[in-house]
Amino acid sequence: MSRIQVNEINGASDHNFGVEFETGDNLIIAGTLNLRQFSHFSLPTGTTAQRPSPAQPGMIRMNTTLRQVEVYTGTNWQKVFEASS
Repeated sequence: MSRIQVNEINGASDHNFGVEFETGDNLIIAGTLNLRQFSHFSLPTGTTAQRPSPAQPGMIRMNTTLRQVEVYTGTNWQKVFEASS
């Protein structure tokens, strides 16, 4: 297994930044997340038909068909919360 250790990753503009991995690789993040008043992060989004297959337990996404955030439990997709209208 490869390992990269960094103290901090920052994005300092409005451009989209990304980290890409090969299929089957894992990214494990431990520590704290500090958000400021206008901070945000984006979840993967897609319709019910676009759910990842095979899904891995712990995957989280925004289901645009059902308008809900959902997590894969290892056996099914479970609603975490529903988007307001």
